[in-house]
Amino acid sequence: MAASRVGSNALFLAVKTLLASLLALVQVKLFAVHLSQEGFGLLLALRALAGLVAAVALAGLPQLALRFLPQLEARREGGRILRAAGLTLTGILAGYAVVGLAAWLGRDWLAGRFALAGAADALFRRALLVALAFGLSELADALWQGLRRMGPMALAEVLAAAGLTLQLFLERGSLDAARALELTAFWFLLRGGLLLAAFPLAVPRGGAPPAPLRLERGQLRDYWLLSLPLRWLALAYFDLDRYVVALAAALELVSLFNVPARLVGVSRRFLAAPVLSLQTEVSRFYEERREAELPERLQLFLRAQLVLSLWLAAALLLLSRPLILLVATPAYLRALPLMCLLLLSLPLSSLAACLEAAFRGLHGLHVVLLGNLAWALAYYGSLVILVRHLDLIGLGLAQVGAAALQAAWILAAARRRGWLAGLGGPLARTLAWGLAPLVPAILAARLLPGAAGWAPGPAGVAAGLGLLAAGAWLALAGEGILDGREKAWLLARLPLAGLRRGLARALRAGEAA
Repeated sequence: MAASRVGSNALFLAVKTLLASLLALVQVKLFAVHLSQEGFGLLLALRALAGLVAAVALAGLPQLALRFLPQLEARREGGRILRAAGLTLTGILAGYAVVGLAAWLGRDWLAGRFALAGAADALFRRALLVALAFGLSELADALWQGLRRMGPMALAEVLAAAGLTLQLFLERGSLDAARALELTAFWFLLRGGLLLAAFPLAVPRGGAPPAPLRLERGQLRDYWLLSLPLRWLALAYFDLDRYVVALAAALELVSLFNVPARLVGVSRRFLAAPVLSLQTEVSRFYEERREAELPERLQLFLRAQLVLSLWLAAALLLLSRPLILLVATPAYLRALPLMCLLLLSLPLSSLAACLEAAFRGLHGLHVVLLGNLAWALAYYGSLVILVRHLDLIGLGLAQVGAAALQAAWILAAARRRGWLAGLGGPLARTLAWGLAPLVPAILAARLLPGAAGWAPGPAGVAAGLGLLAAGAWLALAGEGILDGREKAWLLARLPLAGLRRGLARALRAGEAA
C-alpha cells in the first residue's frame, strides 16, 4: 500500500502558496505604482485573454493526468506514466498550434474595444506567448501532482515568481504592458520547461502490479468529456472576469477590481492547499478500495476548512484598508467596499472546493461541472448588468450570489451520496466555535476610535486581530472544533516531528504519532 503524503503535500502547497502569493502581491504593487490605472487594466485584460487561449488549447488534458496518474503511481507503473505524459504533452502542443492560429486570425474581435491603436498586434503576439507559457506550466504542475510529489512543483513556482518579481522591480522605471507580458512568458516557460525535463527522474519504477488496474477506456473518455468544459469553466474563477469587465466598462475599473480580488484570491489559494492534497488522496482511496473511509475524512476536512475560512475572512476584513495601501496606492481605496463583499464569498467557495475535490476523485465530475456551470451562469449573467448600474459594488454582489448558489448545489449532491450523514451536530458545533471569536474582534474594531466607513482605525485593527487570534486559539485548544482523536489524525500526517510536537502542545492534543 502506497504511503499517504497528504500531510507533507498540504504543507508544501501551503508554504508555496504563501510565498508565491506574497510575491504576486509585490507584483501588484509594482504595477499599481508604475503603470497608470488604464495601463494596469490593459495588462490584466490581456493576461486574462492569454488564460482563455491556454484553457482552450489544453483541452482538459492536465485534468486527466491529475485524476489518473495517482492510480499508476500507487502501482509504480513508470512506463505507463511516461507514455501518458508524452502523449499529453504532444496533444497540448498540437492543440496550441490550432487554437493559437485561430486566435491570431480573430485577434481584432478578441481584443475588442480595449486594443491600443497601433500596438494591438504586438500586444496580441505577446499574449499568445503567455498563453503557451501558462499551458506548459499547468501541464507540468498536473504531472507532478499526479505523482503526489508537490515539493518540486512548489519550489519551481516560488523560484519563478521570485525571478519575475525581481526583474519587474529592476525594470520598473520603463515598465509597460508589453514588457510585463514578455517577462511573464519567459518565467512561466522556464518554470514549465524545467519541471517537464525533471519529471522522468521522479517517476517510480520496478513495481509489481498487485491487482488489475481499476481504470477503463470508458472512464478516461467520460472523465475527459466532463473535465474539458469544467476546465473552461474554471477559467471563470480566476482572470476571465477582468477580460469581461474590460469589454463592458472602462479599463480603470479592471485595475480597481483586481486589487481586492487579488487579495481575496491569495486567501483562496492558501485555503486550496489542503484541498489539492485531498483530491489525490481520494484517488488513492479508490485504487486501494478504501472508499468507505471517505465520509469521515471528508467531514473532518470540511469542518476544518470552513472554520479556517471564517477566521481568515475576518482577519482580512480587519486589515482591508492597510492591505490595499500596502499592495497599491491610495487611489485604489475606492475598492474597499468591494473587498468587504468579496470576503463574504470566501467561506462559501472554500466549502464548495472541499466537496468538489472528493467528487473529482471518485467519478463525480458531472456534479462538479453542473455546480461550476451554475456559478458561471449566475456570476457572468449578472456581472455586466450589475457593473453598469452599481459599479464595483455590482461585481461583489455578483460573486456572493454565485458562490451561494454553487455551495447549495454541491452540499445537496454530497448529501445524496451519503457523505454528510451525521454531520449536522458536529458542523453546528464547529460553526458556533468558529464564529465566537469573530464577534468581539469585529465589535472592538468598530467601536474603538479611528474607524472610517468600511475600515477600522489602527487601534481597532490591533485590538480586533488580538481578540481574533486569542479566540481562535482557545477554540482549537478545546474540543469544540476538533476532538482529540481528530487532532491526532491530522497531526500524524505532518512530515516534521518537531512541527507535530509543537502543534500538539499548542492544541493540547498530546504527542502526535
